[in-house]
Amino acid sequence: TLHKGETDWDIRTPAQPGLNGREVHLPRGKFLGGSSGCNGTICVRGVEQDYDDWGFPQWSGEEMFRAMKKAETFHPKDWFPHDEKAHGYDGPLHIEPGKTSPFTDRVIESYNSFGLPYIPDMFSSGEAPNGCGHAVRTQYKGTRSTAADFITKEREKPNITIKLHAIVDKVLFEDEQASYVEYLTDDGQRHRAKATKEIVLSAGTYGTPAILMRSGIGPIAHLDAMGIPVIKDLPGVGQNLQDHQLIFVYYELNEPDLTDDARVSHDLNAFENGHKEWTDTRDGWLANFPFGGFAFARLNTRLEAESEEWRSFPRLPGRDPMDLTESQPNLEFFHTICYGGPPEYTDFPNAGEWAFAMCCFLCGLKGRGEVKLRSADPRDNPFVNPRYLEDRRDLLMMAEGARFMNEVVMTGAGTKDVVKGGWP
Repeated sequence: TLHKGETDWDIRTPAQPGLNGREVHLPRGKFLGGSSGCNGTICVRGVEQDYDDWGFPQWSGEEMFRAMKKAETFHPKDWFPHDEKAHGYDGPLHIEPGKTSPFTDRVIESYNSFGLPYIPDMFSSGEAPNGCGHAVRTQYKGTRSTAADFITKEREKPNITIKLHAIVDKVLFEDEQASYVEYLTDDGQRHRAKATKEIVLSAGTYGTPAILMRSGIGPIAHLDAMGIPVIKDLPGVGQNLQDHQLIFVYYELNEPDLTDDARVSHDLNAFENGHKEWTDTRDGWLANFPFGGFAFARLNTRLEAESEEWRSFPRLPGRDPMDLTESQPNLEFFHTICYGGPPEYTDFPNAGEWAFAMCCFLCGLKGRGEVKLRSADPRDNPFVNPRYLEDRRDLLMMAEGARFMNEVVMTGAGTKDVVKGGWP
């Protein structure tokens, strides 16, 4: 597995009060390409306002969507009515529509009956905060496309040297000018790479602030506590961590052949058969993550009508209590096309049983966490505390999302007659 093994940094949160004291495993890719090599391959861009809210003109929604188009090579499929203007066709990141299933059509029909129109390529175009469609995937011909593709495969560049089995410790300065990167190899030896022009830090949400702090850039009190000489007191380094919560809720179907369970759960040799099919054809259930239709929804109005507590929260003009405008979704929903999810969920259906998951993903959360150092040693994982669901607004919106998606599958026009109830 890509999680909890040698390819995972194995970062774990402290006990989370908002999750009844549970600790959470945060899988991060420990190989070239990082977490783009172990994620779900889903390519959802959000909406332009998400980026405009950053307040940095060079990273505005218009500029970010232009950059994302430039980075992709889109591979259309006949069944998918894509928006030609929303895609690029000559970038290093290969993208194509993912596999669907008969059940996906039913879920989309149910979304429609709850006021979410079908806009097939809305997750690439960013055109709607309410609607449903299909999310394209960062994959092509059964193989995922990752950040490493920019410097490998057909785009390999002769002027780039890649150091594998090495961990960046810190950036070294000469007269306040970033001049060197110091790194450790597996044998514990330290090495330095001198910058001839500039140093770009791209070590992920957790790794980038950790490198900055080990370099002496960060909150002065924390650097002093770690015994790190201060280059620049920047209190914001490691702060403002935002990690979107995601929940899976499982259901049972009363009709066969709507999902891929026959090939995935019922087949005792599923992995061997799937691996052979992928090896021979680059197709099959191992060639795609088992996700179906997707949806965005704004549920602020539902909460306004139902919750006195929600109505009591402060808000800015034109914004809801989550600080989102009418052009931004509160939640993202998607479903699986067979039983599947995090590795802790092992209630696989037997022959004659079929199951799937509905997934609820919180957008624009209010809670903020932090990243700190455990020590000055780069081999020690950073301390990551997301503070999941500690903000009441996040909790109320996530709970409303769970209720909404339950109503969609249990009473929606396309699924009410085939969804039996909860699983197991």
